[in-house]
Order: sequence, then structure tokens, then C-alpha cells
Amino acid sequence: MKGGAYKSFDGDANEAKRLGAASDAVVGGRHKAFKVYRSSAPSSPWFCDVAWDQTWACIDMDRNEVVVLCITDTD
Repeated sequence: MKGGAYKSFDGDANEAKRLGAASDAVVGGRHKAFKVYRSSAPSSPWFCDVAWDQTWACIDMDRNEVVVLCITDTD
């Protein structure tokens, strides 16, 4: 929603959520139950040390669970 490497998403927040099948696997439509914290600092040698390195901590406030997503990419 906030953008990619070269272009921002043109749709609205609801459309972005519908397209985010990975987020549905994590939150199951319970978006308000989650707090998400992210970092762009490479937290592991696995990261490619590029601008797209992301670690997200998705905290399920209702179930007291945490899902950690680690994302990287290269050109």
C-alpha cells in the first residue's frame, strides 16, 4: 500500500487488503486484533542488505501470538 521499489499502489486500503493473500493467512480478516512493527535493519546474514529488507512482527493481541515475517529481494 505504501509503495514498492519503483511505484506506489494505486488502489485503496480495502483493495490492498483483498490482494494481500499472505496477510489473510496470518490475520484471517481480524486486522484490528493485530499490531504490526517493522524494521528495515538486516537482522540476519540471510538478508541481501538492500532497501527491501524487512522484518515484520505481527502481534495478535487477542490470542497472545506473534508471527514474524522476514522479506528480502534483489534487482
